[in-house]
Amino acid sequence: MAALTVDLSEMSETQERSTARAPWWRDGEYDARRAEEANDRGMEAMSGKRYETAFDEFTEAIRLEPRKAVYHANRAAAGLKLERFGVAADDAECAVARDATYVKALSRCATARLKLRCPQQALEMFDRVLEIDPDDDVAQRGRREAARAVAAANAEADRQREAALHGSRSPMPRHDVDPDVAAESLLSAEELLRANPNLEGAKANVAEALVSCQRYELAIERCKTLLEDSLDRKYIIAETRWRMGDVDGALTEISSASFRDSYDEFSCKKCIELGARLLHLQDLINRAAREVEDAQFTNAIRLFDMILQRPEGRMRTRFRGRILRSRAECQLRRHEYDAADDPIARENLKQTARDLSECIALNGNDHEAYVLRAEMRLGRGDHQGAFTDLRSAQTIAPALRGIDKMVRDAAARALRGSSRANIKSEKDPCARGGKYYDVLGIKPDADLRAVKSAYRRLAAVWHPDKWIQASPEDAAAAETRFKIVQRAYATLSDVKQRKIYDLDPARLDAESS
Repeated sequence: MAALTVDLSEMSETQERSTARAPWWRDGEYDARRAEEANDRGMEAMSGKRYETAFDEFTEAIRLEPRKAVYHANRAAAGLKLERFGVAADDAECAVARDATYVKALSRCATARLKLRCPQQALEMFDRVLEIDPDDDVAQRGRREAARAVAAANAEADRQREAALHGSRSPMPRHDVDPDVAAESLLSAEELLRANPNLEGAKANVAEALVSCQRYELAIERCKTLLEDSLDRKYIIAETRWRMGDVDGALTEISSASFRDSYDEFSCKKCIELGARLLHLQDLINRAAREVEDAQFTNAIRLFDMILQRPEGRMRTRFRGRILRSRAECQLRRHEYDAADDPIARENLKQTARDLSECIALNGNDHEAYVLRAEMRLGRGDHQGAFTDLRSAQTIAPALRGIDKMVRDAAARALRGSSRANIKSEKDPCARGGKYYDVLGIKPDADLRAVKSAYRRLAAVWHPDKWIQASPEDAAAAETRFKIVQRAYATLSDVKQRKIYDLDPARLDAESS
């Protein structure tokens, strides 16, 4: 009884795990008579080579009585005939789990594993058959085939390890890969790896596909499974790191690869070429940094332009985002004291805004870009936008020095700016169709989509959750402001309420005050 209790406890724990999958036959009807009838029909269909019908009948037999090993073994036989090798392997394993000496089930499982390109597992299964019946001809032939497949797989694995050591793979493209193509390549690479988990080429395919999909952190993790100290591993890591914006880290990785086998005629040409390109990028970046230190922002911008014109700079990577942010910062410093109506400054700052927006699109976790854009928005009087950007920076980098004070100051400015806007609108509530339109910042003819968009934008600024770290006074003011925004949205998003409001906005504004 105690043993049964332990078994039940283990079964319960297994079922509760998130990864546990219930067998499809678990909720069967357990009708032995009907199950045997279905099995007989399946055997008859197998004799007539009607394998699809046989498969369905054996499925019914298992559903009605899943405890009998023969039903699972029979469906495995039908699955092999239908070339459903994965199903056949699973069914045969279910049969073996119920009867460990079931020779036919072991043999069918081995055959299915061989078809699934798992020769080592197939070899082990055939060995188990021969332990039970050394004279089994099918198992003897299958074992020889599995042994040849294992030898071929080992030879291929050795060849790929040798190729990986010398970096024989083709270099990665110096241009963007279409996102759909990259995603399909990743799926194909992962499928190939599942079928060939020990092949260096299959592992490298997945790592490179992850890089093309801009999933850089996962690519670095995948590279850890590659052959240690191989040139392919160093090359892929270097390609990943510079795309992440870490040119120095990429150079450190690729330099050891470039010089390690410099005496070897098979020395990795792609590593040497990548190292040369990265050295040139590093030189341009360092020169630009020196110009920034000397406050020569125009010269620094020219150098950043040169980087962005190179193939590496044109690719949509975090590296490009980093260079765009650096160029934007130089433009801000260059025009810091220029007049607001200076045409050159105005045009350059438009480009700066585009640079920062693209930078954030390329790397949504670049808190420095958010801080810079907030600074630019403050200069234009966009206090709400500045507050939103600083809150984003605070969320990404809560330990950033001074960020809490920056957010509080931006919140106070946004509140003061909002108060002045309210006073101005109250003087002439009908000027733009009523106060509610002013609250949402839309025109009286705005459609429902514009109303919803305006509400989402303002909710991102004034929702009480955004003001948890603010002072009690600022939080209370923000809550009041949010309630006004909610009332405006509730009225203008409802067709009937909006028509009533438009008839006499002044009266309804006064009633809601």
